[in-house]
Amino acid sequence: MVYGRNIATMPEIVINKIIRSRRRTLGLQIAPDARLIVRAPRKLALETIREIVDQRRSWIQRKQQEMRRNASIRTEKKFKAGELLLFQGQWYALRHTELSSPVFEFNGHEFLLPRQCVDRARTLLIDWYQRQAAAIIPQRVVYYSQRSGIAYTRITINDARTRWGSCGYQATLNFSWRLIMCPPQVLDYVVTHELAHVEVRNHSSRFWERVSRLFPDYYSCRLWLKHNTHLLGL
Repeated sequence: MVYGRNIATMPEIVINKIIRSRRRTLGLQIAPDARLIVRAPRKLALETIREIVDQRRSWIQRKQQEMRRNASIRTEKKFKAGELLLFQGQWYALRHTELSSPVFEFNGHEFLLPRQCVDRARTLLIDWYQRQAAAIIPQRVVYYSQRSGIAYTRITINDARTRWGSCGYQATLNFSWRLIMCPPQVLDYVVTHELAHVEVRNHSSRFWERVSRLFPDYYSCRLWLKHNTHLLGL
């Protein structure tokens, strides 16, 4: 009877994309469509990358299964009256109106969409989300920057689907507009996470200690993002 399997006989984990940069450590990312994306230092040998990937086989397969499961329950928005849309962690119903202006509106209780614009609803909603993100995210960055004394140079709002924030080498901070769909405390966690990277470029214990001083409840927010990424697509 065979009680184990030789790792050499296991199918190779497919690496869908390798992104090399000046980073010092290797990072693994499972995209919403279950693709494996590897973020690696510029000079790290491909053989070493594959060895690390194989060592993380169980985690990769578990996350890919989770992403496929989330994809199976994710439904494409139809923008029908009564459909629920997410904003700052709360679900609000969509109501069709007879207004002529081609814009999404939010009155604090429900979303409003001109009936004649249903065929353009997704584009209009993304535009609305982006405008909210451009107004709200910088405010939160300024707030935590002043509290912590951590300076930054620029804020950029982008269209990233799973990388909620990043910190450039010149203290530039980048955030996905999709964060505007998250609860406010989750947005604040991502803001403090990236501000902490201005001082500590890796995810060492020193980094997480810095994050915890800026935002003590960070761990529950990390879990929210981990388990609810599938809600942030359109």
